[in-house]
Amino acid sequence: MTRVVWFQDYNPLSFGGGAQLTDRAYITEGLKQAYDIIILTPELQNQIILTKDDFLVYSNTAMFDPAKLAAAPNKYAVFHHDWVQSRCKWRLYFPMSEKCMADCPHAPIWKPVLEKAVLNIFLSPLHYRLVKEYFGDSVGPYVLAPSVVNPDHFFDHKKPGRKGTCSLNGLITFKGRAQQLEYAKQHSDESITFGGDNDRPQEPLPPNCKFVGPVAAVNLPKFYIEFEWFNELPDTPQPMNRTAIEARLCGLKVRTNALLGAASWPWFTSGVDVIAQKMRDAPGEFWKGVESVL
Repeated sequence: MTRVVWFQDYNPLSFGGGAQLTDRAYITEGLKQAYDIIILTPELQNQIILTKDDFLVYSNTAMFDPAKLAAAPNKYAVFHHDWVQSRCKWRLYFPMSEKCMADCPHAPIWKPVLEKAVLNIFLSPLHYRLVKEYFGDSVGPYVLAPSVVNPDHFFDHKKPGRKGTCSLNGLITFKGRAQQLEYAKQHSDESITFGGDNDRPQEPLPPNCKFVGPVAAVNLPKFYIEFEWFNELPDTPQPMNRTAIEARLCGLKVRTNALLGAASWPWFTSGVDVIAQKMRDAPGEFWKGVESVL
């Protein structure tokens, strides 16, 4: 079987960032299917020798030289987690101003990498649509592969007496802080609990809001199941957002807008069982996409 070399800034098997958690789910499935997968992080570039028959997956590769990635003679896929693979401070979400869309300094550098890819992988229909609109024909064949959330960890406990609204990282500016607080002001009779990070802790919150700080990953299901609603109100398009999927799996209703990638999946508003099955099926569908271009 073809060897797969997975390029990643951080090892997905030991690092807990969102992109790495997503990669971990897909790599684990590939290993189950007997793929020979090697993870190549920047510090290993001079230690792993590529062969002409290797299939490459460029995942989170901001620390790699895009010119060298594009020059590889191998077939490769680009797994898009962000806008472009650069280290731009806005790359986690799509550009925050019109000037970025008009003249992004990173796009020309990464465009050759996209042009040579035999497969592009996007986290949601919205993610694909916006990147395709910008890069046009530079984005060729593609598959959609959501951020995978474990439905055996996040599930509906059907706890009685749920009430109020929660949000995770909703007090971060680029995650839609202004929209979250405006919603709170307009719904002053609704209790809203914010978990995660808060990049303006010195600013007072509306009286119906409470900030509880970071929530450990292992405790997230316990956090979610206390509430009836989950608010995710971004002000820039987000490729996916796994927290919205976590909340749905835990039985919460989600308030959001057209800028949430997760909500662009047609099954997002389906029942919990449907979403759970989509999470279970996603890794297998990912490798079917890869197999189609090997």
